[in-house]
Parts: sequence; C-alpha cells; structure tokens
Amino acid sequence: IYIASDDPGQIKEEISKYPVGDAGNLILPGVDECHGLRFYLREDSTSTEFMKKGSTSDCSIQYRRTISSVADLIILSKSSTFIIGEFGSGFGRLVRTFRAALNDFPGREEEGPVLVRDTRVVWGKPHPGPPGM
Repeated sequence: IYIASDDPGQIKEEISKYPVGDAGNLILPGVDECHGLRFYLREDSTSTEFMKKGSTSDCSIQYRRTISSVADLIILSKSSTFIIGEFGSGFGRLVRTFRAALNDFPGREEEGPVLVRDTRVVWGKPHPGPPGM
C-alpha cells in the first residue's frame, strides 16, 4: 500500500503499532499471516511549507519535493484503488480528476457522463464539489 501524506511521521507511528510477520509484512488482527500488508511511504516530507512566500528552503529541496509530489500524483492517479481521507485538498481533487474519463462506452450510458475509477472517501462527501465547499 502506497501512502502519500502531509504527516508521514504520524502514519509511521500508527503503522508501527501492528505486529510484523516473518516476511516483513504487517499482520492485521483477525487475519492470518499470509494476508499481511506492507506500507510504502515517501521518505522525505510531503509538507508544502516550502511553497509559501518567504520560505527559507533552498532550491534543491524545493526541486526534490516538487518532483516527489509529481511522482505521488502519477502513482495515485494510476492506482487500482484511490482512498482519500476527504476532498479538502487540491491534491486529492487533482488525483480524482486524473482518474476520471468521459463515458463513451456503449451500454454504460446509465452510469453518467463521467466515469471515475475506484475512488473511496473515508469521511465527508463522496464527490469533491466546488473548491472551498
């Protein structure tokens, strides 16, 4: 499972609470070891603090974080399932947009004019709506 987060430290702390099996996979309570999970987090921070005016970050840090954010965007937009906490960020909305396609498939007209690959929202509205709402 690939995780893109603006708080990777918190995510790592939560993941560390699960037991680890012989193969290095996490073991979930009530699930046998052959169904363990492995999580992947980008090592550098995904913080957007460097994008704000007056940032003291040097250009190489900004460049590395920008390229990493683009990589996150590509990985998440091409994933088989995209799970998002909520559509409160522009990044999540952008991923959803890249996962959408016009519905020009014969026999699928009843599904609406736009199809969005498997996207699941943990809490909040299942559709992002207009920005700021």
